[in-house]
Amino acid sequence: MKNRLIKYFLILFCVVLGMNLIRSWRQLGRRGDIIKEAQDKLQEEKLLQDNLVRKLAGIKSAEFVEKQIREKLNLGREGEIVV
Repeated sequence: MKNRLIKYFLILFCVVLGMNLIRSWRQLGRRGDIIKEAQDKLQEEKLLQDNLVRKLAGIKSAEFVEKQIREKLNLGREGEIVV
């Protein structure tokens, strides 16, 4: 009787341990997916940042400023006729 009780307890313990192990593997897999999504988003944001840095460099250039002044304020260089 005592051996049978120990045997059932040991089987129950192994089943619970196995279920916890399976649950942990699933959670680990989901976390891996979350990490992959975060890495993909980080890559997209880095590309966006690179594009914005290039655009900012272009906007800071003297040529861009001069072009904007000519277009928006209708100003020209000395001796130049603005149409």
